[in-house]
Amino acid sequence: MWDDSCCGNKTYASSWQICCSNNVVFKNSSNAVCCGSTASYDPNTHLCCNGVVVQRVPMTATACCDNNMTYDPSFQICCGNGPVTKVSTNALCCGTTSSYNPQTHLCCNNVTVAHTHLWDTHCCGNSSTFNPSYHLCCNTSAGGLVPVAKQRSNDLVCCGSTTAYDPSSELCCLYSWGSHVVPKTSSGATTCCGSVSFNPNTELCCNDKNVAKRNTTDTSCCGNTPYTPASELCCLNEPKVRTKSSQSASKCCEPDGTFDPNLELCCNGKNVRKTNNSDDSCCGAFPNLYSYNSHTHLCCHGQWAVYKTSMTATECCGSSPPNLSSYDQSWEICCDGQVRNKSTNVDTQCCGTDHSFNPNTHLCCSGYPVAKHSNAPNSICCGNNAAYDPSVQLCCNGMWPVWKVHSTHTSCCGNSHTYDPTTELCCNDKAVPKTSHGATECCGASSSYDPLTQLCCFGYPITKSEAWHTACCGSSTYHPQWQICCGTNTVVNKNNPLADACCGTSSSYITASQLCCNGNAVDSLGGTKCCGSKAAYNPFTQECCNGVVVNIGGSTGLTCCGNQIMKPLESICCNGVIQPLYPDGMTKCCGTVSFDPKCFKCSFDYHIIKAYDERFQMCCDGSVFNMTYDLNCCCRDKLINSEIHECCDGAIRTRDPKKTHTCCGKLYLLFSVFYFCR
Repeated sequence: MWDDSCCGNKTYASSWQICCSNNVVFKNSSNAVCCGSTASYDPNTHLCCNGVVVQRVPMTATACCDNNMTYDPSFQICCGNGPVTKVSTNALCCGTTSSYNPQTHLCCNNVTVAHTHLWDTHCCGNSSTFNPSYHLCCNTSAGGLVPVAKQRSNDLVCCGSTTAYDPSSELCCLYSWGSHVVPKTSSGATTCCGSVSFNPNTELCCNDKNVAKRNTTDTSCCGNTPYTPASELCCLNEPKVRTKSSQSASKCCEPDGTFDPNLELCCNGKNVRKTNNSDDSCCGAFPNLYSYNSHTHLCCHGQWAVYKTSMTATECCGSSPPNLSSYDQSWEICCDGQVRNKSTNVDTQCCGTDHSFNPNTHLCCSGYPVAKHSNAPNSICCGNNAAYDPSVQLCCNGMWPVWKVHSTHTSCCGNSHTYDPTTELCCNDKAVPKTSHGATECCGASSSYDPLTQLCCFGYPITKSEAWHTACCGSSTYHPQWQICCGTNTVVNKNNPLADACCGTSSSYITASQLCCNGNAVDSLGGTKCCGSKAAYNPFTQECCNGVVVNIGGSTGLTCCGNQIMKPLESICCNGVIQPLYPDGMTKCCGTVSFDPKCFKCSFDYHIIKAYDERFQMCCDGSVFNMTYDLNCCCRDKLINSEIHECCDGAIRTRDPKKTHTCCGKLYLLFSVFYFCR
């Protein structure tokens, strides 16, 4: 009821509908216009592209692209699948995704390529351009294309990837190192020869040189010379006419020429007549060359053909006939001119007179095969029955393989150890570290020392007190020529260079001519014992008395008293003073004086005092008697009355009252005969 307009035979409401080719279509905007017969669109936001409404993108788009997109021709161009931004106002499409300026670029296989030259009009591959008037587009070795400049207008063909040439006057020659243009030497030159061209009808190319054919039948080169293979042989770069006897079988034999292989052999450049038709090899040396059959014989030492002992024999054994023979090296071996069976099939060398061995797995040690260590190809012999790997072992005493304790070890220590002589010593079959760089000698079983600065003392290295010391003294060192070791650790300077023994702890003496007396060296002068600390004496002829030597001659039974000699049966020594003995043998000393203890005694201050009361007693010859009135005098060991007796040498005599007698010894004689008393 709102219709207000006609559309063909239909009515419609113009406020919200539109008539499109007699079809009523809904308006999508107030200013909608028809797009075909079935749709409407707002021309401010959309375009109609072949009956399809497409939104303007960008909003400035004024043209359709591929019926489903729009674009702005002022800065875009429609390229197949969609709009592409123009690179210039006159841009053209290059493929479906890019544009190009035709004044500066070309589109080559949908790739934009800048003009290599301003005048370029054609593509050369996908990365270069060219103008056919000035360049050629040439293939590269990598399969690409590259423009190559023409040098002349007639350069119509590429030669490689760097040169254009005129095919009417030039050839392109291809080499292993590249291509090269050469001029045609003649109108018939159609083939390259090194750096020139040649006519194959009249010339040959020999070693890159153009050489004229000798004959029209020449088809090959012999060195630098053309030749005819049908009638000639090329022998050492020189054509040789085939032998007439066998044109089809001739071969070269230089320097003699050619030979007939049916009747001859070529032996070291000499034609040798076959001994037998089956002979196929030569043996000997000119002029003693001869032929032999290599299937039945061997040529030994290049001189003698020797019969094969088996069809598999391939080697000679021996130096000359009749001691030459052949052998099969797969199971036999030649040792000192004699063929022997191998110990194993893999053996390749002889070992002694009875064995063979494989040097890859065994060694020959003094005539006996010895197995190498596994994974040790550099094994060498150690004695007669062992091998060792010198990289990890040593051969000790010529017979014992010993594993190195350390890779730096280069010497054996006994039969079971190794050591490094630069840092260790071998001491009693044990490796001992050097205590210093100069340590070169063992000290005991576990130490080392430097003889220049140390001594080995009781198994311990001791630093020398002085460089010239050569001997040990406990934990000290000394030089025996000038010093001596006393006790266990005391060094004493010698009093005399000849001193050979200690005297006390601070002196020395010569045992052959001296005695050690209380720490003093004393010249013996024939003495054998010390007398004090400063003299020596001979006990057979001398006595030492209180440090004084006293000669006694041959006397015996003597003894010292102080520094004097006495007879002990006759005297007594009282504090160094000789005193007489009393007859009864009971003599004692009081200080330096002797006394008879039966009658006397020694006071505390060394005075002899009477041991009896002299008022009532008397001591007679060691006996104490009580005195009486008439017994008041001693006669030896008796008490007498001196008024009536006389004591004559211990004999009691009756006194002569007239006093005409006197004692003579034990006699009591008259004065008249006393003269005769003896």
